[in-house]
Amino acid sequence: MSTKRARAAANDLLRTMICHRATLVSVANRILSCRQQAEDVVQDAALKACQMAPPELDSPLRFSCCMVRNLAIDRLRRCELEQRHAAPMLNAEDLAAPLDNPHQALEARQALQCVHRALATLPARTRLAFVLNRLHDMPQKDIAAALGVSPTLVHFMIRRAQDHCRAQLDALLAAPPRPASESPRASLRIVPPVAAPARPIAAPPRPVAPRRNKMLEVSGAA
Repeated sequence: MSTKRARAAANDLLRTMICHRATLVSVANRILSCRQQAEDVVQDAALKACQMAPPELDSPLRFSCCMVRNLAIDRLRRCELEQRHAAPMLNAEDLAAPLDNPHQALEARQALQCVHRALATLPARTRLAFVLNRLHDMPQKDIAAALGVSPTLVHFMIRRAQDHCRAQLDALLAAPPRPASESPRASLRIVPPVAAPARPIAAPPRPVAPRRNKMLEVSGAA
C-alpha cells in the first residue's frame, strides 16, 4: 500500500470517527458506564487513528467501533486492577504517611556530613581506595593494580578509613546536644523593681480626757 493511499485511508478513518463521535461515545459508555471516561476513550482512539496506517477498509465505522470497544475494555480492566490493589478509601486516614521521619532524616544527613569530613582528613590514596571499594564496588585487587600497591596494603587502607569514619560517628553520637542559641534580648533578665518599704502608719492620737474644772465650768454655765 503506497504512502498516499495509506494517508488517505487514515484521513477517511479519522473523518468517520469525527462524524460518528456520538455513536462511538455511546459504545464506550455501555462498557465503562461513565460518560467522561467514554469520551476519553474516543479521544484516545482518534489519536491512535492519526498515528496508524490502516489498510483499505470496507467499513471505517465498523473498524472505529471495534477500536473504541477494545480501548474501553482495556481501560475497564485497568481500573478494576487498580481498585483491587489500591487501599480502601475508608481507611485512608489511618494509613501512615509515606514521608520519612524528619528527625531520622536530619540524623542521616548529619552522619553523612560527618563521614565526608572524616574522609577529607585521610590521605588521598587511602580515601580513594575506600571510595572505590565501598561506593563503586571495585575489588581490592583491581584497586591495588590501579594504585600500584599490594592488595594487602589496599586492605589495610580500607580498614583504616573505615575505623576512622566509625570513630568520628561514635564521637558524634556521644556528643551532648548543643543548647539552642539565645538571642541577646532573650538573655537579658528582667528584674522587677523592688518596692520601697512601706512606712509604718502612725497611730492616731489618743483622746485626752477633759479637765475636771472644764467640766465644772460647762455644768455651771448650764
